Amino acid sequence: MGFSASSEPQNGGRLRIVSGRGAWCSDDSFPSATDLGRPVLGAESNHATTVDWQLNCANPVRIQDALGGPSIGSEFLEGIETPDGYHRIAVLELEEALGSRSKGTEVRNRLFNYINAGAEFVVLDFAGVGVISSSFADEVMGKLAVEMGELEFRRRIFVESASPTNRSLIERAISLRLLSGV
Repeated sequence: MGFSASSEPQNGGRLRIVSGRGAWCSDDSFPSATDLGRPVLGAESNHATTVDWQLNCANPVRIQDALGGPSIGSEFLEGIETPDGYHRIAVLELEEALGSRSKGTEVRNRLFNYINAGAEFVVLDFAGVGVISSSFADEVMGKLAVEMGELEFRRRIFVESASPTNRSLIERAISLRLLSGV
């Protein structure tokens, strides 16, 4: 299914194409027409086309929704999918990120991407992990709980094999972050 003039942008973005004397825009912000009076540089030999594609990255979009295609399995998710059909991440493999807020942002984004790619449940397996930092727990679990909403977060993100200390740090980070709402 292609993009047509009547397609409504999925995220409030815009596509504008100008080539020679012709122009087309996906919305009404720029006239789509042929303008014979528009000067063209090097009309005999050189033509230029400009494509202005703007996306509102604040609005999430799934590619299947934008293109209208069928929902298919994701290679992105296959690497963490278990034979039981859920998605598991061995947190021990993320060891370099466990003490850092900035690395925690990357982990949170990865988890959010897994959910957006179609993972119904994500299990974070803390087996073998020492003590995580409170800033990591806040950056990953606390902020993810706020972004997703507590009910959706608890329905889709699970912590497994965490020590009592790590479980306490995670729950405290979630509680504090939900109280602040930020």
